[in-house]
Amino acid sequence: MHAPSGEVRWLDRMTVVAAPPHRGWTRRNLAWVLFLLMLAIFTIGRLVGPRIPDDQQKQWCVLNVHMTTLLGVSLNCDAALYMSVAARPSAMLDPGNPLQSRPGLPIAAWVVALPLRPLASLVPRLVHRPERSDIDPGRVQGALQSFGPEYVAYVLLNFLMLCASFHLFRRIHQAHQPTDQPDAVAIVAAAIATLMVATYPVTNYLLSPQAQLFNTLVPLLALFFAIRANAGALMDVRFAAMVGVIVGFGQTAYALFLVITMAVLALAGVHALRNWHRIPRLLLARNAAVLVAISVAPMLLWYAFVRIATHQFFYHELVDDESVVWLMAYLQKGGDIFLAELSRRAGSQLNGLNSLAPMVTLAAALTAGFLIAAIIRFGYDKVAAPLGTRSTVAVAVVVSAMFHGFYVGVGQFQVRLNYAALPPIVAALGAVGTALAGRLPAVWRRAFAAACAALAVVTVALAIAEGERVPGHWFD
Repeated sequence: MHAPSGEVRWLDRMTVVAAPPHRGWTRRNLAWVLFLLMLAIFTIGRLVGPRIPDDQQKQWCVLNVHMTTLLGVSLNCDAALYMSVAARPSAMLDPGNPLQSRPGLPIAAWVVALPLRPLASLVPRLVHRPERSDIDPGRVQGALQSFGPEYVAYVLLNFLMLCASFHLFRRIHQAHQPTDQPDAVAIVAAAIATLMVATYPVTNYLLSPQAQLFNTLVPLLALFFAIRANAGALMDVRFAAMVGVIVGFGQTAYALFLVITMAVLALAGVHALRNWHRIPRLLLARNAAVLVAISVAPMLLWYAFVRIATHQFFYHELVDDESVVWLMAYLQKGGDIFLAELSRRAGSQLNGLNSLAPMVTLAAALTAGFLIAAIIRFGYDKVAAPLGTRSTVAVAVVVSAMFHGFYVGVGQFQVRLNYAALPPIVAALGAVGTALAGRLPAVWRRAFAAACAALAVVTVALAIAEGERVPGHWFD
């Protein structure tokens, strides 16, 4: 009898390939090494600029800062406000300050900037003074001399949010593929995670003070907690309290955190329906109430503090942007008009989301191609069934739809906001891709890892080369 081939032995065992007996630090942490290397290359590539021509700064609502003849960044319109408030947090109590309703991020930047204050005098020496014909040069010079530490603080926070996002991405896919052995698993993980970084919203806001990076971090937090809620985690009051604290303090920085609570409650409800006769429903209701109460408490306390201190509270998103309030305005016009407007806004949001999805779609097609080919070659029961990712994919689709619906309800059409629906899909794709890579025979997994790596290189190259893009508009 002939000895069984490598593929037959793999099919008989259906286990992850054993790890080498000794692995150095780099190989043990290969996914992180590759991710940070990609992030460094991406950042350096985006520093080549500014990408907006100097004579179009007003049109694109940016301020160009030139470091050298080759390096520079275009700071978005909100950058000066974010930096000034981080330099003087008490400014959030000024009447009409747009960040009064979002104090969390400026306060975090203020804390991070404290040890950097001695370096402020170096900033004017490192960059050329930016100029715009409609801005007083004295204001620009004053900003250069004052806001350097705050600028660095916001950029550091942006990088921390991306690293936290990758950590969550890893936690999600490691539920199905616990180790990076063989190395192809780490390569696939880092390659698919690239789709969350090398994309339009991050290219424009990574190096500029803004809250945009929450649209990457918060959806992954929501997916991570929703997966646990779907498995019954809300039965534990400690889980409810932990999520509530994260959402509560997160909401002081960005209202999107509220979707985390909504996702946890929705998936906990699904778990309850599946186990209706076996769970203590009063306990679940109590924990849900704890979650909601803690989720809203920090923002309510901040609101009360500002009202007591200043006798007013300015909610910029509701007053100036008319976020959410458009729903009531159109409901008063009649059901037909409201549904037509809702359809128009949902369509605009979907078109914006579709414009961000090509590389994600290509990665999904690549993964599906290898999966289908492996099923045909080895059989469904030997390939697809052991992956165990169907629940994660289903929860990811639900969470993605919730973020899409949230921004439809908010009513602001900005492509960078539409992006929030993509990270859960990318994380689900990572779960499928890494689980598949960990279970394929050697030749197959190497080919799959190589294909994913090539796609990641193309994605990063396209993102580095990307110039200005129309960001969207605010609905009337």
